[in-house]
Amino acid sequence: MRQRVNIQYSVAVDELASEVARLVKKADTLLQEAAADSPSCVTEDAETLWTIEYLEQIDNWRGTLAEIDHILNDTAGLVSAYIQHQVSPRKASEETDTSPGEFPQVPDGLEAIIEQFKQSPGHLGEPDEVTDSGPA
Repeated sequence: MRQRVNIQYSVAVDELASEVARLVKKADTLLQEAAADSPSCVTEDAETLWTIEYLEQIDNWRGTLAEIDHILNDTAGLVSAYIQHQVSPRKASEETDTSPGEFPQVPDGLEAIIEQFKQSPGHLGEPDEVTDSGPA
């Protein structure tokens, strides 16, 4: 199996469909090639089965299938990231519905908790007036 390296790069949203199509086409081509090689692996001939060459064929076939799996995993990751991208801006705008300079609304129940804290024995209350008496 070939060595793999994980990389990260950005793609313009309008180019994403062609990138996904490119990956799927590559996986499909590899699958077609693997299928074309399969008849040579399907045999009961003892002279063929118990050879190093046959083992290498099986190993190559498995490597191709693993490569297809990696490509489809990458494709699924792209599609998943796109779906998250589509959902997250709407979700973020629903959560922050304030204009600049406005404070977000305090969630229900939080006001009561703040009031209880203010009335608790350990709370210092409003700060006392501080006067500067200057140097001593």
